[in-house]
Amino acid sequence: MKPCLHLPTLAVIILSATSLLFAQITPDDEFYLKHGTNWAPFVELEQDEVIRFEADVTGDDKAEVFYTKSSLRDGKQGYLWTVYAKGDNGSLVLLGELTFSDKVFAPKSWTKDQKTRGFYTFGPGGAGKGVLVFYALEENRLVPLEERKIEPNDADKEEFDGLFAARLKGESPKIDLKRTTLPKQQSTTAPSSVVNAPPESRETTPTPKRQAIAQPSGPKKALEAKPTASTPSEQPASSTPWSIIVVLIVAAIGLLWLLLKKRK
Repeated sequence: MKPCLHLPTLAVIILSATSLLFAQITPDDEFYLKHGTNWAPFVELEQDEVIRFEADVTGDDKAEVFYTKSSLRDGKQGYLWTVYAKGDNGSLVLLGELTFSDKVFAPKSWTKDQKTRGFYTFGPGGAGKGVLVFYALEENRLVPLEERKIEPNDADKEEFDGLFAARLKGESPKIDLKRTTLPKQQSTTAPSSVVNAPPESRETTPTPKRQAIAQPSGPKKALEAKPTASTPSEQPASSTPWSIIVVLIVAAIGLLWLLLKKRK
């Protein structure tokens, strides 16, 4: 007598395979998601995803971790990033939150003091101007040491190009954005009681307060004149899992039909 797979068994197989497709969220991702509930989404998405990258911005050979979600994109200003340092025990220590585009992100020494390491960002504004900001770490929190308006296509073109042109043109190594698709139930908007809740911390040190940085909306030519081709790592990862689910369902239906035909 040949073994026969019943419909409930096939359903279990399909559900198990589907759950494995989304079993990519790490403990650090989970920690960020708990903190990230403090931010209402900027845009509503059918299915959200976690985006992260690592970069050593302090010059201590230890990479800081930058986290955001696809729903936290503020137009041309970029994403709202939550920045963490890695603790000695592997935990994450909150350094602050700030908005910038990864296309205009430059870890460097401060031009006013070469001993001070940090990173430059640029927020596009109107009338061909924008805001250049230099962030550095002070007492376990990111602070803007310099913030001034520049004209990236005119008077300050040389400075702007020296900081960001190579990345905008795709000539410098791209930031390796890692994306993790979230199940739909984790993509919903948090209620207002959660959005206004204070952030959590995995360390006993107090959580630094966010400093709001006004960044006006921006010059088209500087950021859109030379669009860079998206790398595979920057593409949304939702299409591949769903295609696999469809294949699994079709295969299961075909197997069930064959088994029923043999029994007849």
